[in-house]
Parts: sequence; C-alpha cells; structure tokens
Amino acid sequence: IMHLDNNGKIEAYSKVRGVKGAIETTVKAIVNNFDNSGLNNKIFIANSNCLELAEKVKELLEKEKISNDIRIYDIDSDGSQGIEVCSLW
Repeated sequence: IMHLDNNGKIEAYSKVRGVKGAIETTVKAIVNNFDNSGLNNKIFIANSNCLELAEKVKELLEKEKISNDIRIYDIDSDGSQGIEVCSLW
C-alpha cells in the first residue's frame, strides 16, 4: 500500500496479502485520515482494467458516509491492472 507524502514522494506504508486485504487497508486508511467536516468533499477512484475493484471500494466508502461525491474514472493502460484512490478537501 502506497501514498504520496507532503513532498509528492510515493512511499510504501503498509504490506498486506491479497486483494481483499489491500482493499480493506485502503478503505480503513481513507476513513481514518479523511476530513469529513463537510460531505462536499470529493473522492476519486481511478482504475486501470479493474472496474469491479473500483466499484467495491466505492461501495465500502459509501457505507462509511464520509463523502456524498465518490467518482470512478477509467485511465488508459497498457494492459496492467490496478486502482488508485485520492481525495480533495
């Protein structure tokens, strides 16, 4: 599991096994670090050939009720798979 630090550098902050563990860890990190002082905050989920995973992450985030605006976007890829979640506040 990786994130961007305050300097824009990508850092690994956790190791998990399997897709389920990665999704759970990602959602938990977002919930714990998200400023939900207003539900106008936006969450963007980018996916590369992983729409089902992106929809699962969105579903889990919606259950947490931290944002009323969670969007999924497709990104071009070279055949690789993955998702990325980011938020703006």
